[in-house]
Amino acid sequence: MKNKTTIFRLSVLLVILLCGARPGTSQTIRYVKAIAEGAADGSSWSNASSDLQQAINNSTSGDEVWVAAGEYQQPIYNFFSMKEGVKILGGFPNSGNPTIADRTPLSGNTTILKGNQKSVIRNDNNGLTSTAVLDGFTITEGRPYGDAPPLENGGGIYNSEVSPTIRNCVFSNNSATYNGGGIFNNRSRPRIENCSFINNEARSTNGGGAADVYSMATYVNCYFSGNKARYYGGGYYAMASNSGTLYPAAVQLINCVLANNYATDNGGGIGIVGGGAAQFLSVINATIVGNTSGGAAQGIYLNNSGSTNLNVYNSIIYNNNTVLGTSSTMTQTNCLDGVDPLFATGYTLSAISPARNGGDNNFVPANISTDLAGNPRIMGTAVDIGAYEFDGALPVHFGTLNASVKNNSLHVEWTTESESNNDHFNIEISGDGQQFTNVATLQSKAGEGNSAALERYEWHSPITEWSQIFSLAMAPLFFLLVGSFLKRKKIMALLFSGLLAIVPACRKTTADLQESLKVFVRIQQVDKDGEATYSKVVQATIND
Repeated sequence: MKNKTTIFRLSVLLVILLCGARPGTSQTIRYVKAIAEGAADGSSWSNASSDLQQAINNSTSGDEVWVAAGEYQQPIYNFFSMKEGVKILGGFPNSGNPTIADRTPLSGNTTILKGNQKSVIRNDNNGLTSTAVLDGFTITEGRPYGDAPPLENGGGIYNSEVSPTIRNCVFSNNSATYNGGGIFNNRSRPRIENCSFINNEARSTNGGGAADVYSMATYVNCYFSGNKARYYGGGYYAMASNSGTLYPAAVQLINCVLANNYATDNGGGIGIVGGGAAQFLSVINATIVGNTSGGAAQGIYLNNSGSTNLNVYNSIIYNNNTVLGTSSTMTQTNCLDGVDPLFATGYTLSAISPARNGGDNNFVPANISTDLAGNPRIMGTAVDIGAYEFDGALPVHFGTLNASVKNNSLHVEWTTESESNNDHFNIEISGDGQQFTNVATLQSKAGEGNSAALERYEWHSPITEWSQIFSLAMAPLFFLLVGSFLKRKKIMALLFSGLLAIVPACRKTTADLQESLKVFVRIQQVDKDGEATYSKVVQATIND
């Protein structure tokens, strides 16, 4: 009797482990294509819906909407809206049965959200937090004309009193009557990552690329170019509150390029106005170059009636200038202002750039691990100044890096395009993308550490060996435990027959597993002199 009770308890434990740590909840993925297929109910790619907004509306917190490459547009005078807790993911191929690993949101499989005489997306006090995610879209041709203020703001996206996460998006050719041609944030706290703002316009007022009014937004690895504003902030505009304690502004721009933007009045790159109490805005590792305006301030314009403080760290300000107005203060630390940064291609650094190793690591936020190009943010002893880290003289040029969990093993594969004086590689893994542990070492395949040819490396190990690093449902250990109690094969067969009938109904999807199991991987390269550099950080995909 005791053995039967033990077997029952262990059976329940196994079901809980396989179903995940969220009893009673399950994730649904809804599939959307530009042209509906099959039953058009969004239950699979073969039954994809063509109504993106309906798929979003039908979703609940924890669900995902997967959107295939193509163009999507609401009926005239309508707009899309996000939903709290729902991830909206673009960049999937529009044929076959693609998985999350097949997404290419910024390189092919372009997924376009197109405006129709309104903002492309309007999130108006609809309860969004950081768990509402928009990832992998081109947002274009938003034109909110004819709406009553403030709805004529935000050509691409209008956010009011919300805090969504927006990643891997391109805002292009949007315009607003007032503020924020690309995006407008009012009393909001969005996090915007890996996005480009290209050729957007604020026709009557401020912030051609983006505008934040009384907001606490964060922009990471973003690119602003070719944007225009009637008054201030061709690339970016912020307005601090006149009652600062009520709506404080604490905007951050990190690893951003603001180049070749224009403002008719002042602040072709950045324009900041307003403020009654102390407001703090930070620009960290930015490249602000070649912006123009019709007034005195081409690069940065800061003017207010209060005491707005702009802190600029590790940044390049070149071929445009800065003008401070009454009561305004700007602190520059470890910046190149007016000094030729000696760019290589675009706004990347040449080998002789004075920006190399010129920054202060203490100003790089702890959660920032890459630069605008996706390379490690700190490669040498000190961070480089500007949005890009110099990588032209690295002993190893990494090619691809892929990591996946399959068949209960962690698989890591990478290539090098060239190696010089290289000794070995250390494979490092993490459960949070911040604290890494060295788990294996592979020697260089290059003869004497030098190679100009493509070299391929791979490594795999049972995932259970590293369970102390990240959270895992330890199902394999459970099976061993059950085996010690089961003496007869007949009992074993009956138990697992029952389990097999239960588990499929609650089994997590691949996307669900990838959300709950976080495995981050990077490669440390060590040369023969003991110097080390790092690859980019990737998150392992989960394969059934």
